[in-house]
Formats: sequence, structure tokens, C-alpha cells
Amino acid sequence: MGMLYGAILGLTYDVVYTEILGIYMFLLPFLAYLISKSMKILQNNILVACLTALLFTAVLEVVIFQMNIILSFADMGFGEFAERRLIPTLLLNLAFIIISCYPLKRMIEMLDLQGETE
Repeated sequence: MGMLYGAILGLTYDVVYTEILGIYMFLLPFLAYLISKSMKILQNNILVACLTALLFTAVLEVVIFQMNIILSFADMGFGEFAERRLIPTLLLNLAFIIISCYPLKRMIEMLDLQGETE
């Protein structure tokens, strides 16, 4: 189901924000597939899930940057890309994960308890 959502979101993002259709539409479902397979192999705890999300966010950003380099849409080096886009993106994602992680975990646990009592 995550792959379908990734494809729909990727297509929407490509239509609205990018000049080429298909980059996000392909990458988001592909990364969702890789995340689902890697989470079956790795331990299933919140820290591993957070680190996996950050890792695949970095992979997405680097692959998109490389595609833009290949297509001559980007004219900056990797150092400038890392300083201006990659590191701020990862820091903001980390902040969002830290802020939302435990409230979401508690909400899911409460929903599980409600489902068990009904």
C-alpha cells in the first residue's frame, strides 16, 4: 500500500514541482519497497525506524541531485549541495521525527488497546 501512496504522491510532486515526470514517481515507491524489505531484516524498534527514515531521505535527496546533475538542471558541486540542501533537510526531518515520534507511538498503542477491548 505504501508503494501505491508513494507513486501517487510522486506523480503529484512531479506534476507540481519538477520539470520531468517520473523521477519522484519512480523513486518514492522504490524507496518504500526498500524500506519495507529492510525493516523486515532489521530490528523493529523506534530508533532503527527513525535512522532508516533518515537514511532513505538522504538517499532520495542524493539520487535526485545526481539526476539533476545528469540532466544539467543543477550547477552546484556536491559540497554546496550537502551544505545548502542535504544537511538542512536531514536536520529538519530529524527534528520532526523527535517531535512526533513518541506522541505517534502512544496514539498507535492506544488505538491497539481500544481494538483489543472491543
